[in-house]
Amino acid sequence: MGPVRAAIANPQFRTLAQAVAEHLSETAKDLAPGTRDDRRRELQRLQDHFGPSFDVGDFTEKAIRLYVGGAMRGKGKKKTLERRFSNLRVFFDWLSDLGYMPFRLPEDAKNAAIPPRAKDDSESSEPWPEGLILELLQDPKVRPTIKTLAIMRLYSGCRPEALASLEVERVEADRMRIIGDKNHPRTIPIHPVVQPLYAALKANAREPWLIPGQKPGGKNQTREFHIGKDVGRWLKMRKDAGTLTAKCTWYGLRHTFVTRWRNDLNLRLEIMQELIGQKPERISVADKHYRSAFTIERLAAELKKFHWPEAIEAECISLSRLLPDAIREEKARSFRAKNGVEAQPRR
Repeated sequence: MGPVRAAIANPQFRTLAQAVAEHLSETAKDLAPGTRDDRRRELQRLQDHFGPSFDVGDFTEKAIRLYVGGAMRGKGKKKTLERRFSNLRVFFDWLSDLGYMPFRLPEDAKNAAIPPRAKDDSESSEPWPEGLILELLQDPKVRPTIKTLAIMRLYSGCRPEALASLEVERVEADRMRIIGDKNHPRTIPIHPVVQPLYAALKANAREPWLIPGQKPGGKNQTREFHIGKDVGRWLKMRKDAGTLTAKCTWYGLRHTFVTRWRNDLNLRLEIMQELIGQKPERISVADKHYRSAFTIERLAAELKKFHWPEAIEAECISLSRLLPDAIREEKARSFRAKNGVEAQPRR
């Protein structure tokens, strides 16, 4: 049966070429240009293997596992293979959600391309001590941009790059639209303590991004790369002095938020997972439906219960008023230094 007759017989019928085109059209607006190109290339490989006229309803888990193993295994570094599998996973999940494919691809399907290995505890990050948080916020040598991103992370638990690449147009008075680790967008509330910080940064914005002046760097050209390097050096000085362990990292601020939420304040786990974009390891079908029912108002109500000890909270509130102007002045100094312009005296 040809594609036209098959579509008449079954309204859910989609050729692989149709499904790929539809998927790219729907998701392109939420993807960075580089990620969009990666997704397009990966789906083109899929079409080349199965054929553009392949009925996506005929996909089987076994066929996909065989394809993943043959197309990817041993054909790149681990991070590259993970990125490639992620693009496939998003596409197959999209097919499943729309009813084009009768199952969801299990997470362990990537083992066909990337063999699992035992987790090395030395690679994990540990939560920051409260004293270290205050030390960073109060250190006059730490750049305003670093303090700003740290405070944003302390009240959201978001990954550093998700906030460093946050665009002004995605920020409203009490919420923001975050592009997560695998380019999955989600709308989350902004904690009341830091709403004035976000508002002032947005009012001062002269770039598309909320946090200005960040030159992308590193292998993946991330906007938080140089911030992470600076914080890493700041932490290394304390590690060399023997006051910190090797597991205390810049990324660990995310774990600090989670630890405070779960262990100290005992707030709702499912809501925390929604806020930080963490996928639960075990969750029932009923729980999935329940979690998807959380409104932005429900998320905001639970987030409002989150707080830091008085000294940290007071410092964050004070800095939220000062940092936006400090960042603007920092950027102006950088511009003057780069262009040999002397500062104009204030009148």
